[in-house]
Amino acid sequence: SGSTCADFLAKKGSMVELVTPETRVADDVGGTTFPIFHRSMAASGIIYTPNYWLTKVYREDGRLIARLCHEYTEELQEREIDQVVVENGTRPNDSLYWELKPGSANLGAVDLEALYAAQPQPLLASNYSGYLLYRVGEAICPRNIHGAIFDALRLCKDL
Repeated sequence: SGSTCADFLAKKGSMVELVTPETRVADDVGGTTFPIFHRSMAASGIIYTPNYWLTKVYREDGRLIARLCHEYTEELQEREIDQVVVENGTRPNDSLYWELKPGSANLGAVDLEALYAAQPQPLLASNYSGYLLYRVGEAICPRNIHGAIFDALRLCKDL
């Protein structure tokens, strides 16, 4: 994540400002590790700038300038910087899912009506042959371990 990268760079001696359009920095860090992570970032001298977007980076008289825009007021700020690291997320890690999908009894499909009603997936009650395949966690989209565990729990609680 961007906050992990910021922490790493700061520990290597870089002056770091972490800019995010979110209301809190490192909001994706789990509740139990949140205080530990923020303590580490604060000790490294990281400057937090929540509620801002990086809208432009340009050169002016040999200097690198970053333009930031406030999420709610659209106020613009500019500052001279040495470098920019942008974190735009990651792609799902789903290659194994796509490889296994054609041979699965459910073709990788989830019955959403059953899922939302906290009911077992329909094929669990039948005499299917082969294996069932469901995508969870990072195979769907980048997210934390808590999302993956919750996905797996909802789909596999009736096995």
